[in-house]
Amino acid sequence: MSNLVRHDEDLNLWAQQQAKALRAAAEARVNLDLDFDNLPEEIASLPQSDRREILGRLEVLLIHSIKLAESPDPHPRRG
Repeated sequence: MSNLVRHDEDLNLWAQQQAKALRAAAEARVNLDLDFDNLPEEIASLPQSDRREILGRLEVLLIHSIKLAESPDPHPRRG
């Protein structure tokens, strides 16, 4: 039985496993039309870029929430 996780169960672990499998295929010189030099690193970095995007969106949400909470206007959501 395989120890591979599905991408919808744990994206980070899945990406790491896929990157490892691609590196092994590159070492074995598997004859596929894939960019073995760059593809493993790109797949491995997917969860990191998702994390950066989420953090950026949370920062914007936090800034807007603070502005909303501190607004002296009784209806700060207008306009």
